[in-house]
Amino acid sequence: MKPVVIHRQRKYEAEQAIRDLEKRGYMVTFPLTSFSRDGKTFDRDNYNRKIFVENTHTTCWIAKMVKVEKCDSCGTVLRIDKGEDFFIEDENGGFVLCENCWLQYEKQMKNAR
Repeated sequence: MKPVVIHRQRKYEAEQAIRDLEKRGYMVTFPLTSFSRDGKTFDRDNYNRKIFVENTHTTCWIAKMVKVEKCDSCGTVLRIDKGEDFFIEDENGGFVLCENCWLQYEKQMKNAR
């Protein structure tokens, strides 16, 4: 699963977006950081030549987040983008297991056969 990248012009908006996603089960992988860049604004004159107008300064707040799942058996935190989590379907729907719980589940299934 791809990470969610938050881009906001104001810091309080970015912090609110992070809090909202944390409530939905996401984890911060790249902390909230301010990126600034300077630029120049140009205009055209009657002869279609560029004329400098002003310097511009813009700031952007950026953070990256990843969806986090917990193992249904032991409760350990799993990151969806890693290969350590397993989705197994049963009669009631899908559930998530960590590698250790998945191996135990496989042993139980072999013993049941």
